[in-house]
Amino acid sequence: MALELKKSKLIQVFLLSLTVIIFVFSMIAYRVSLSKIIKSITWNSLEETTRLYTALFDLKIQQNFGLLESIADGFSYIDTTNQKSTTSLIQHFSNQSDFSTLYFADTDGNTFGNEGKSFGNIAKTDYFRRTMFSATKNISRTVEQDSRRIPSFILSVPVIKDGQISGMVCGILNLLKLNNTLETYFKDSKGSFMIIEGNGHIIFSNGENKSSYGNNFNIFLIKNKSCKEEAFLKYSEDLRNQKNGVMDFFYHSKRRFCSYTPLNMNSWYLLTIIHTDMIDTQMSSTHKLTAFLASIMSLLLVMSIILILIAERKTEIVTNRNAGLTKIYDNSKSIVLDIDLVTRNISYSGDTVFVFGKEVTQSDFQQFAKLTKKIHHDDKHVIAELKKSAFKQISEYTAEFRLMCTDGEYYWFRVNNLPIFDDQHKPVRCMTTFTNVNKQVLKEQELLHKAEFDSLSGLLNKGSFERKVEQQISKNANQICALLIIDLDNFKMINDTLGHSMGDAVIIDVAKKISLIFSIKDILGRIGGDEFCAFIIFENNMPLSECIMHLNEKTSDLNEILNEAYFNDDKYVEISASIGISMFPEHGTTYTELFDRADNALYNVKKNGKNNYIIWNEDLQQGSESSYSGHNNLDKLI
Repeated sequence: MALELKKSKLIQVFLLSLTVIIFVFSMIAYRVSLSKIIKSITWNSLEETTRLYTALFDLKIQQNFGLLESIADGFSYIDTTNQKSTTSLIQHFSNQSDFSTLYFADTDGNTFGNEGKSFGNIAKTDYFRRTMFSATKNISRTVEQDSRRIPSFILSVPVIKDGQISGMVCGILNLLKLNNTLETYFKDSKGSFMIIEGNGHIIFSNGENKSSYGNNFNIFLIKNKSCKEEAFLKYSEDLRNQKNGVMDFFYHSKRRFCSYTPLNMNSWYLLTIIHTDMIDTQMSSTHKLTAFLASIMSLLLVMSIILILIAERKTEIVTNRNAGLTKIYDNSKSIVLDIDLVTRNISYSGDTVFVFGKEVTQSDFQQFAKLTKKIHHDDKHVIAELKKSAFKQISEYTAEFRLMCTDGEYYWFRVNNLPIFDDQHKPVRCMTTFTNVNKQVLKEQELLHKAEFDSLSGLLNKGSFERKVEQQISKNANQICALLIIDLDNFKMINDTLGHSMGDAVIIDVAKKISLIFSIKDILGRIGGDEFCAFIIFENNMPLSECIMHLNEKTSDLNEILNEAYFNDDKYVEISASIGISMFPEHGTTYTELFDRADNALYNVKKNGKNNYIIWNEDLQQGSESSYSGHNNLDKLI
């Protein structure tokens, strides 16, 4: 009996000891796993944030380029050799932009800024040579200092006048604008950011790295052995290949997380660095908690209680995580798909009711195809590519598509497919997310619309009009088209007599009337203050005689509808329209040729009494003094 009791106790001690050992090792594994999970979540969040602010930074640059292009367009209509006119135009825009300084540079590099101030000769600068040589917008490769000694870079846009470069408009944009944009995020995360070149040279920085990392971040990492060799090699390789990534390094024995993403300018990179003090504190608290539980386990040696506590604790963690994950995806109306590549079954989490119109927890791939039948017809290829990446290529896949949801509206979703492999590197599962990005995509489309369309008239702006006409010409080289330049007569009197608000109302009214005359497939734009353009695209295989008849009707209707008097109290001004026309491909095969000849025809309309239209011919080009009517020229073309 005693032997049996002793044996029983030994068994109990053995079981309790085994339970304690298993528990201790479980706590160690839990600590390691939790550290990896927290690090992975933090890295992903940091990387996404860096990409977002890189996009915001690029958008800020493009917005400022748009302003400089508008200013350059204004310079194309004035005498840039007249310093007074040049200074006046610079003065007008100086207080309406983010630039700390605006100035005009002539073809010799001489500069004229606000109040006639000169900024010296810039002929030897890299951005001057690149802008004047390529006739395209540029960003300085080096960081300068503006009048307040703030690190800045320079944006430059060429001024094109009569097809020739007559100078360039430059704007100095200080990097504090970027600092203000990112400050809120980094304040909360106790982080900092900096812009570096591909070789690691620090262009601009804020926070603790103003002096801590010296002039070159790469040299700092090497000299101080701040990160592992393999991490530094990957980081260097990414910088050479313009890739983004995340790494950790140590600064004064304190860990930092660093995310790097290429900027779309001069091979520069945006680096975001956050402290890990809070994460380390959380990890320390977790470690202390697990040690405390292990001590309790060792002291009590009660296997049943420990097993219950462990079970309850794990159940609570899993429940909280699942509840939190469900809440996140319910709030964003997104879903997660867990695809078993072996059984080809799919498990769902998230708001499937909103996305698919019904509650779905399990399905096979054929049923999934039925669930996505309401995908937009232009985006059907996304599901095909997703199937290929999940079952054939076993690769990551990201794309965006539109899906009609429960409310009958199309929503934009971003699909991300991530394959998961077992220990033998065999694919066993895929984690696929459908993330609702509708607001983000609609915002991007709104920004794109603002960049392409004139805000007052609602028609295409000058650059977008030219680009779309060139695209049409390149796609349909044999299709007959017509370019019309429409210039309002007496519009200056509207502004001078009735006021600028009435002038804006007239522009809006004229744009609506022009839109009524032309069809939806024609290209319409506002290319100047009171100057509009229309590009008529005739039907395929329509004979030239019918095209001319159609053009005659449209132009006559346009002259008639735009001939109107506008009133303000007891004052009124009557306006009309002068129209110059050129035909494609008879009068030119490029936008520049068509525009120059239509502009030449417009000049002759203005010279011969206005309120008429003329189609270009060789007599006009030779400077004939004869008066040409639209009908005469159309007859000649026939």
